[in-house]
Amino acid sequence: MTGKKRTPIDHGPKKNINKLRKLERHFSDEILKKLNYEDLTKIKKRNLTIVFWDIENSSALSDMLMAADIAYPELIQTWYKTISEIIFEFDGSLDKFIGDGTMAIFCIPNKDPEGKQDAINAVSASLKAREGFERVRREWNEKWSKEFSRSTDIGLRCGINTGNVFYGNFGTPRNDQLTAMGSEVHIASRLESLILEEESHPNRILVSRTTESRIREEFNLIERGSMNLSKILGSFPIYEVLNKK
Repeated sequence: MTGKKRTPIDHGPKKNINKLRKLERHFSDEILKKLNYEDLTKIKKRNLTIVFWDIENSSALSDMLMAADIAYPELIQTWYKTISEIIFEFDGSLDKFIGDGTMAIFCIPNKDPEGKQDAINAVSASLKAREGFERVRREWNEKWSKEFSRSTDIGLRCGINTGNVFYGNFGTPRNDQLTAMGSEVHIASRLESLILEEESHPNRILVSRTTESRIREEFNLIERGSMNLSKILGSFPIYEVLNKK
């Protein structure tokens, strides 16, 4: 029997990396090479450190800039680029952008059984993000100084939590949705949006007790007491990260 020669099916590393390329927006090239697509996308319980960032007072800034015909999206794109590079630098994965907010995950792949190094990487990234945000804010304040008499009153809020969540591809064959779900994700989000009566830093970083227990040897922190988080039962000890020891 004659006919076209069949192309061999590639079940090896090349096929794995080709599948992973669909998810490359989430990971640095270095991390991507270490992952297995089937294991990565299978929905299962994993211990992760979740980070949320959000720009404070961004709505008022957006209205002010649009009224003056100044491109607010340029600021956000600059910030997206900055935060993405920082996440990848510390071996994190970029989960998603949410308006002008960002969600990241640290623990893919896992560094140690307790997730200690991943929590340290998450906080290290957040401290560098604080510096990166200030740099972006200063650059744009200089651009806007000819249009506005006052400086832009924006800040960066950050919330970090470590815990067991379901992680994998929750999407469809047409649209991938690689993300984490569970109450521990909500805790990180609530920490980011939590308003403190007094804050020691305008771009503050709040962490949960589970994260604090993994990073206390590496960073200076102050306890902020126990607080209720919106729509989550219980009282949660809150810690603010000051700087690296």
